[in-house]
Amino acid sequence: MQGNVGSKIRDARKQQNITLRDLSERSGLSVSQLSKLENGKARLTVDIALMIAGVLHVPVASFLFSPKPGPQ
Repeated sequence: MQGNVGSKIRDARKQQNITLRDLSERSGLSVSQLSKLENGKARLTVDIALMIAGVLHVPVASFLFSPKPGPQ
């Protein structure tokens, strides 16, 4: 699950054309820590999830849940 959360963080960051370095500067987290989070090598805490979500202007839930499929 951690890797899935990390890939969602990476996707949200890249959608906004934000580099790891930019996210690091805005969040106060190191580039190394952010890279580990995105690659599922570090555990995501609630505090860090809130911080990253705030910087990216996305709801924390977007990291945790997959979007519901639309009507078919």
